[in-house]
Amino acid sequence: PFSLDVSGGSNKNGANVQIYTPNHTGAQFFVLTYRKDGTAQILSKWSGKSLDVLNGTVASGTNVQQYTDNDTRAQSWTIATDGSSATYNGDSYPTHTVKIVNSNLAMDIAGGSMASGTNVRVYTANGTEAQQWLFVPAPPFASGGIYELRSLLDTTMAVDVAGASTTKGANVQLWKANGSNAQKFIITEEEAGKWSIQNVSSDMFVDVKNGSA
Repeated sequence: PFSLDVSGGSNKNGANVQIYTPNHTGAQFFVLTYRKDGTAQILSKWSGKSLDVLNGTVASGTNVQQYTDNDTRAQSWTIATDGSSATYNGDSYPTHTVKIVNSNLAMDIAGGSMASGTNVRVYTANGTEAQQWLFVPAPPFASGGIYELRSLLDTTMAVDVAGASTTKGANVQLWKANGSNAQKFIITEEEAGKWSIQNVSSDMFVDVKNGSA
């Protein structure tokens, strides 16, 4: 199986969209919303940018990229299922075709290649598996899992241990997300409704200095 993926986890306009081995990074999570006209917008959870047809060119073979939302046809999709389904990780999900609105152009894996890094484009709808997609829910938040903590003000910024320090009293700050262990934390429910936040690198806990309130 492969996941839809923003190449390199980029947050830049024009970053390529591809398929890639599932790795549970933000580059492979997308938020599906519907506009008032019923068309779908598909946003990268990592960058907040929309899946978009390059240069607004609605033509077979045009590349799919991510781009700042601009409410154009190039970012407006229709999603439909024909009643078929497929199994992923032991669970069955309906298969969907994702098309540019008012067109017969479907989101397509170039050449039908099942190789990590294969490009995603729009192509004349043909009913092949290269144009069938499963919408798999993100895994639920779980005690004992390893997470990054992102700011909703700017989702490219993460909670970070300054200088990747492993010393007691090191400052915790907001820093550009970089995938390092200084930004990875074990979130554990110690008792009902009470959670600890422990840095992966230092094994130390996020702490209020001197217990001050």
